[in-house]
Amino acid sequence: MQFLSQVGGSVTNGLAYVGSLASLGGQAAYYTFVAPFQGKPVRFQRAVSQALDVGVRALPILSLITFLLA
Repeated sequence: MQFLSQVGGSVTNGLAYVGSLASLGGQAAYYTFVAPFQGKPVRFQRAVSQALDVGVRALPILSLITFLLA
């Protein structure tokens, strides 16, 4: 009985994850293709800022982690 409970919990968690991914994909598609035609502009400055935060500004911590693990 415990085995079925574990399998059911894993299936439920997996379905919740897939549902979250579907929701994220739907929101991304909406804000990319539909929202600009409804008067909600794409904020390129925020997109560039996020790209810099994730990419270039992450190099120091990435270098530290690589140095400590290598």
